[in-house]
Amino acid sequence: MDAFTYDRDHETLSDRLVAARAQNPHREAVVCYEDDGERVRRLTYDQLYTQAGEVAKGLSSRGIGHGDHVVVWLPNSIEWVLFQHATAMLGAVFVPANSFYRQSEFEYLLRQSDSVALIYTPRFLNVNYEQILQNLLPELSGSAAGGDGRFDRFPMLRDVVCVGDPSLTGVIGLDELVNAGRSLSDEEILKLTANVKPSDTLMIMYTSGTTGEPKGCLLSHANLLENAWHFSEAMELDSESRYLIPIPFFHNGGCVLGLLSALQRKSTLISMDRFVPPLALRILAEEKCTHTGGVPTIYITMLHDSSLPDWDFGPLRMAFMAGAPCPVETCKAVEGAFGLTLIIGLGMTESSPLITISSRTDPLTQRVGSVGRPKGCEAKVIDPVTGEEVGPGVDGELCTRGPNVMQGYYKMPRETSRAIDEDGWLHTGDMVRWDEDGFYYITGRLKDLYIVGGENVAPAEVEAFMRTHPAVQDAYLVGVPDEKYGEVGLAVVQLKEGQEATEAQLIDYCRGRLASYKVPRYVQFVSEYPLTPAGKVKKFVLQHQYAEALGIKAGE
Repeated sequence: MDAFTYDRDHETLSDRLVAARAQNPHREAVVCYEDDGERVRRLTYDQLYTQAGEVAKGLSSRGIGHGDHVVVWLPNSIEWVLFQHATAMLGAVFVPANSFYRQSEFEYLLRQSDSVALIYTPRFLNVNYEQILQNLLPELSGSAAGGDGRFDRFPMLRDVVCVGDPSLTGVIGLDELVNAGRSLSDEEILKLTANVKPSDTLMIMYTSGTTGEPKGCLLSHANLLENAWHFSEAMELDSESRYLIPIPFFHNGGCVLGLLSALQRKSTLISMDRFVPPLALRILAEEKCTHTGGVPTIYITMLHDSSLPDWDFGPLRMAFMAGAPCPVETCKAVEGAFGLTLIIGLGMTESSPLITISSRTDPLTQRVGSVGRPKGCEAKVIDPVTGEEVGPGVDGELCTRGPNVMQGYYKMPRETSRAIDEDGWLHTGDMVRWDEDGFYYITGRLKDLYIVGGENVAPAEVEAFMRTHPAVQDAYLVGVPDEKYGEVGLAVVQLKEGQEATEAQLIDYCRGRLASYKVPRYVQFVSEYPLTPAGKVKKFVLQHQYAEALGIKAGE
């Protein structure tokens, strides 16, 4: 077991951390820029291992162990990484929550995940986590910490841990948690870690899917580590790499393609608690970053930032782009501005996430014009009607099979069987075609999911919320092209008879109640919807008709 090879059948996340620490304990493992760069925190691989062990002892002292689910509701931070490794050491399951979630979204995740512990920070940006928790967990207003069945609305939840200075009573501070575990020895934790298997679930990552009901993807140590190994190979990461990943850790791009990929090659991972273009440019230069990655929006905003010419990006050599479509000309502009080689990938949470990616040595038009070739897994393209495999140049649904495919959706066997067929093929819902050289090209989506700046939006979820407005009779959402975010939401709304509402009023109704990327950019009003003979709304008609009315070129 070392940092230069990886054995999927025998190694867990803790094994990989031990290997990286053994190779170079004093190398920086994680660098976190927080509070718009006002605070910079650094951990070496030795410090990461030691402090994660202390957190693991604290969790163990509270009775958290193998198979228990732990929700972590934190922005990118040292603590996020510590809890990820601490839960892995115990064989517990790490459940990251989107740091931009509002109350209803977080409530669903906390309940559906059956988590026994919740880790949170008092607030982040304009989201007051403590106010949300006070609404959901009124017991925190005065009860003592601990005790089974303590929370009436969340019977599985036993402990709430605050990273920071809590104003709520009945929660445990991080220092208190760590102190509670000091009576446990290193040997006791090592014994627990030895019982963790690569096939054990490491994380439950939630994805909106296309039904509007978020699904928890069960992802094992082997799923995520093998995927990270293949991705890190494509990125040509090594022990000298300094890798800025300005993507949230709760997203598989930040966690798997960032944290875990850097760990696999004992690189240094540098993060930001939120993406601020001039700060990202400063970090790339001052930290002498060799690698970076992100969704197209990140690159576009940096390209247009006025401070771009002020910095020297000499060490920067590789970057990846994924999460949303991006024009080839924009990719060329990124390479020219930063002096790097850009590779493009395709994936989804259910596939850990990587399915295809290009490589540095591919011809330019295929390297940035396609989403690459399958990496570490099988892939095929099928006719979505007949299920038969199609050849090159023919549009069809992308399917993948291999160690990247999730274990299933948590407590959703029917949805799991729909997503993964009896032969083990994951049906992605992405429409693609492939060429004679084996490169894949995205041509659309079988499902009506759309992607805003790398974040999946399930229209049904937003539609259901908009229908709660007292003036709204019905609402349907489609994605339309946007230069900055790739796509944004367009809501086509039917008002109740005698009711009135404006576009601004409906957008404002969603803002603050839904995560910002789910809030529609546009609202159009209709007296009736175009229907199929079966009575279903023709969303593609809405998309083209109203995008054209707004001067947006649908389907670009």
